[in-house]
Amino acid sequence: MLEPALLAVLASAPSHGYDLRRAVEDLSGGLVCMDPGGMYRALRRLEEEGYVTSTWSTGGHGPQRREYELSDEGRSLLREWAEHLKQRERVFRSLIEIVERSLGPAGQGAA
Repeated sequence: MLEPALLAVLASAPSHGYDLRRAVEDLSGGLVCMDPGGMYRALRRLEEEGYVTSTWSTGGHGPQRREYELSDEGRSLLREWAEHLKQRERVFRSLIEIVERSLGPAGQGAA
């Protein structure tokens, strides 16, 4: 879920790595927690594939930071992810219904 989460956050606004990591965790309610190394590897791969661009920001204080932005190709990829996630959601809902029917009321099993 790391890739679609990164793309979703970047779709709203460009972001620096630390802010991006925090936004993904907030967006997912803490369900998508990523280590910084994994996040930067994913961003580097997305940039190499043309889905994300980055530039060095020239802030007035502190070290320079890389700012990431979603490219047009990244927006297209995010649309594909949205469709894929909708399909998964339908499968999960069906599976949940089957499990709940199998368990019966209050998890006691089918009669």
